[in-house]
Amino acid sequence: MTSQENTPSCSFTSCQNAGAKKYNCFLIRAVPRDPTKENLTEADYIEPMPLDSYGEWSAELKELKRRTRWGGILEPGKFYSHRPVDRWNYHANQQYEKTETPRNPLVSRCFNRYIHGDVAVVRSSDVRVNGYSEEFSRTELVRTLEFYKGRHAGDEANRRSKASMAATMGVSAEAFERIVPEGFPYVHNPMAEEPWMPSDLPNE
Repeated sequence: MTSQENTPSCSFTSCQNAGAKKYNCFLIRAVPRDPTKENLTEADYIEPMPLDSYGEWSAELKELKRRTRWGGILEPGKFYSHRPVDRWNYHANQQYEKTETPRNPLVSRCFNRYIHGDVAVVRSSDVRVNGYSEEFSRTELVRTLEFYKGRHAGDEANRRSKASMAATMGVSAEAFERIVPEGFPYVHNPMAEEPWMPSDLPNE
């Protein structure tokens, strides 16, 4: 067992300055650890889950599956930071079970649709993008979740995706708008609807 796996996830709410501690992954729960707690905040739904395998996609899924014991993993997509950046985003890995899990109110607002179950969040980017911090704090994640209150997440993702692609191509956002079809970018992601199951993941 690694030192990261020995890290107690549920005790951070009582640690001084816990919200400022940085990790490469956080778990956003559909239901907080203590739903009876008075005056619940969004931070109460969020727990650090540092990944040893961060940066290796299949290994990340495998580690998440082992540590969470989820039945499978869905990939609903990405959402962007509250910061005005488009070079990187937050990638979501969602719990899948054969029976319906509770709706995740915090993550749902980042996708403008119902997201169920717990969700693990990491920072991600195009393979050509480097130079951003892979670790982030719970406070930063809370601010991003608050950013999507009353905001159309799909429009925000579309705008930032276009800006990122335009920068990669070395053209202005206005020029990019003229050369791409209406509605672009829209990519159907089957893993938002069909889960990765244990049999899909590499063997030990």
